[in-house]
Amino acid sequence: MYLSRAAQAAVARHGRKRTLKLSVVLLVIASLLAVVSGAFAAGATGGSVRVFGIPKGAGGPVMFTGAIGDYGTTQRETASGTPDANGSIIKFTLKHGTFLGDGTGLFNAINHAKFSFNSSTCSGFGGGSGPVTLSAGTGQYAGISGTVRVTVTFAEVGPRLKNGKCNMKQNAKPLAQTGAIAGSGHVSFG
Repeated sequence: MYLSRAAQAAVARHGRKRTLKLSVVLLVIASLLAVVSGAFAAGATGGSVRVFGIPKGAGGPVMFTGAIGDYGTTQRETASGTPDANGSIIKFTLKHGTFLGDGTGLFNAINHAKFSFNSSTCSGFGGGSGPVTLSAGTGQYAGISGTVRVTVTFAEVGPRLKNGKCNMKQNAKPLAQTGAIAGSGHVSFG
């Protein structure tokens, strides 16, 4: 098949444009990969972290930002790994691995915190802050170490008795309650 010189020139120009576009796309992909792998490499060495969560019984949802950018759940357990609502160990199960936190200092602070209560509204709040030391990582968190200072706050509105007074019994179910967990610290890996 014979192509005129004009047709051959048009085909050549089109081929160069396609090659140039493909080169630009490959350059952009390579740049993105370099940035992403650099971010993973930077995160893999450690750095500052922030943790956020919502307490729900013996666990709850949790999210880390900074050197750990991940989310998942927590579970309180004993040192032997048995789930226990009064355990001092916190197991963090995130999307990219797991690790443990020794929350002894945090739980001691919470257990000794003062609870502010308003008897005219049957409402109150409290909280505490303490260290959580991280270790025993798996997956992306293998070799994790570091400490995060965590603050737990909580509030509730309690029920009233038939006489209108606040029901102060230990087993009285709150009408509403909420809590928040936030903290920051530094971690390293390996």
